[in-house]
Amino acid sequence: LARDLHDSVTQTVFSMNLSAQSARLLLEKDPPLASGQLLRLEELAANALSEIQSLVSQLKPRSLVEEGLPSALRRLVTEHGSRDGLQVALEIHGEQNLTEAETLGLYAIAHEALTNVVKHSGASEAAVHVDLREAHACLEIEDHGRGFEPQTVAGQRGHLGLAGMSERAREIGWSLAVESSPLQGTRILVTQDQAGGPV
Repeated sequence: LARDLHDSVTQTVFSMNLSAQSARLLLEKDPPLASGQLLRLEELAANALSEIQSLVSQLKPRSLVEEGLPSALRRLVTEHGSRDGLQVALEIHGEQNLTEAETLGLYAIAHEALTNVVKHSGASEAAVHVDLREAHACLEIEDHGRGFEPQTVAGQRGHLGLAGMSERAREIGWSLAVESSPLQGTRILVTQDQAGGPV
């Protein structure tokens, strides 16, 4: 939870504070600019509320496990469509039984990846592919947005939540790879290690 708060809500609230300070300073000197900062503050507050609601839902892991990963992912992409306007094509193959840790971890990775699409990619569409067949188990999230240089951001603490997603994958015995380049979109691939299961 601390990791999620740092990667999402904490950064959003920090940006809200900066926007509030800017609006206060501009209120008398340049009201139109101050109005723009207030609109930005309103947008950030809405984002913070959405992030908090999502974190609260993750505090109820039992219901998520009982729901199952496929159903939870369908609900997740529907929420992104109605809330953020992000159209997500979801494909699910196979019915492998996942452990509780795998279900929670893969859902959290998908959630973080789609949140990054909304916040950073500039894309209006994304694709999520899930293969639960034992020999091919993987989770793939792809967009055709602005992309980035993975080597450049790898060492930046909390940037895009990449470190958190990689950590989650390791915790459940899976591996995470990121393919991205400027203007070429981003592909995140999470695969089950050969031994399978949490390490």
